[in-house]
Amino acid sequence: MKTSGDVGKDKSLGTRTGSGDVGKDKNLGTQTGSGDVGKDKSQGTRTDSGDAKADNYGANVISDLREKGGSVHGAIHINNDNNSTPMVRVQRIKKSSVRTRLIIFGVLAVMLLLCSVFCEYLTPYDPYLQDLGNAKAAPSPEHLFGTDRYGRDMLSRVIVGSRTSIYSTLLLVAIITAFGTIIGVTCGFTGKKPDAVLMRISDIFLAFPGLVFALAVAGVLGGGLQNAIIALAAISWPKYARIARSQTLSQKEMPYIRAARLAGCSNLKIIFKHILPNIIGPILVTSMLDIGTMMMELAGLSFLGLGAKPPTAEWGSMMSDTRSLLSTTPWVTLSPGLAIFVSVMIFNLLGDTIRDYADPRSRGGRK
Repeated sequence: MKTSGDVGKDKSLGTRTGSGDVGKDKNLGTQTGSGDVGKDKSQGTRTDSGDAKADNYGANVISDLREKGGSVHGAIHINNDNNSTPMVRVQRIKKSSVRTRLIIFGVLAVMLLLCSVFCEYLTPYDPYLQDLGNAKAAPSPEHLFGTDRYGRDMLSRVIVGSRTSIYSTLLLVAIITAFGTIIGVTCGFTGKKPDAVLMRISDIFLAFPGLVFALAVAGVLGGGLQNAIIALAAISWPKYARIARSQTLSQKEMPYIRAARLAGCSNLKIIFKHILPNIIGPILVTSMLDIGTMMMELAGLSFLGLGAKPPTAEWGSMMSDTRSLLSTTPWVTLSPGLAIFVSVMIFNLLGDTIRDYADPRSRGGRK
């Protein structure tokens, strides 16, 4: 005889039923109860109406069933993923905004390059003409940046110095980009011993602080702008070699490279026609971002006397030559410093914008 407080067992169904007890269906592998745990052995899930991890909806349903004096039959599956994180809204740069910035900074960079090309026609005075009677003159309408200790117009010297500083920096970046890319592609494509030897050499260059190593190389080679470029190139190429190597390793296993091999393409043709066009993007972005850095390091070597020598108009050398006048005639030293600041800022902003424009996620990729 079954009572409300006793347990009734049906052997044919293999279940136990009771108003306050647990009912178990062995075929389904579930346990049901008003306040007990239900476990599905076949699915490996557990549901608990009174568990603290249940959501409000499941808790309210079971509470209503309890108040009505019924029992819960069947497992209640609650979707409660504790590992899920809230969606974070990421603000993406609009393509039109990136394109506008690219045009603006591109125009500024082109104007800077044109200014350095035609600097001889833009100078109001001869940058090397000395006028001792007008030495250390303060900025005025006649001399916007004043004059130095020899009476030379600082605005003219800053404009002429743009050719030396900017062109030397562009030459330096071109050298390290080309040399590093050649080394990196060679290591990534051939592998084995050339890869091991060249990468260990790059590790040696990367083991030393960059500017300190450049000072040592420039000191051994002697002063001069050419030796300063060689010193900075010696410490800067490993970065491009590693970028090119990693990109080559990821590209050479692609199906289209295997198809090119099967088609009988030579290694040189595969490198120049298939690999280089697909890895040149990150390398060019890195080189654009390095223009400002190389400009400051080249000016730093010139400031320390290991770069361009006076009377050559070069921004770092001009700051070094007039640093003793900073307390009395600061405009003489600040004028080339301002030129370095503006040039580095333009090229850095242009590099950042090119990087954003080349990134698909910044141009309206998927949400």
